[in-house]
Amino acid sequence: MEHISTNPRLWIIIGLVGLIIIFVAIHIIWYIRPSNIESTAALDAELTNGEPTIISFYSNF
Repeated sequence: MEHISTNPRLWIIIGLVGLIIIFVAIHIIWYIRPSNIESTAALDAELTNGEPTIISFYSNF
């Protein structure tokens, strides 16, 4: 049995698992959640209320 610091394959596996964990964490944190705006009238009201607004559009098409 090799010591943990002398096995390069083990460090590659640890690195890949770490990258997957980081990727999943970033996806969970930055996930775009659905809006609570339900109509175009509500959208118009949000856009014209005098506060800065960011609109994000996502499509799987």
